[in-house]
Amino acid sequence: MQRNSIRPSPLNCDEVDKIWLHVAGQLGFTVSRSDEAYASSDGHGTILIGTAETLDADDCVAQLVFHELCHALVEGEQNLVQVDWGLANTDDRDISREYATLRLQAHFADKFGMRVLFAPTTQWRPYYAELAEDPLQGTDLAAGIVEETLQTALTRRWQPVLESALARTQVALQTKINTPL
Repeated sequence: MQRNSIRPSPLNCDEVDKIWLHVAGQLGFTVSRSDEAYASSDGHGTILIGTAETLDADDCVAQLVFHELCHALVEGEQNLVQVDWGLANTDDRDISREYATLRLQAHFADKFGMRVLFAPTTQWRPYYAELAEDPLQGTDLAAGIVEETLQTALTRRWQPVLESALARTQVALQTKINTPL
């Protein structure tokens, strides 16, 4: 698909960017834009997000930061200091953990009717699109991982912050388009 034929994300606006940059800060991270990465974590408190020139039109800061924060939750507190949360992204060895991240992302976004808006734009989009109405339901390894993730102290601390950001994003979008989501 040509870059200019992709529909821009409604999340791609300054007000929503500010919400998610603030949330990252609340959780102890700095977000830096870089043409060196699509989305990454340096293991030292910085989440790297590609620059506007390196991302597709349907990519946006909010979705990428949210996804990275969900990765951090799935990988756990011990991996916050690891590059890319300790995940290998050159092969399929961590695919169940990627799927767990997508399930968690859908779970949180569903509470605000924004699952579709926070969908990944990468090769993981088909998996995300096929998740059940309740993204926590399933028998695969990812369902078990996300169930364990929701029980962690880190998730209990971060969940209210993430849900507040999602609520503020919902309000910002409703104001922007003047219609309920």
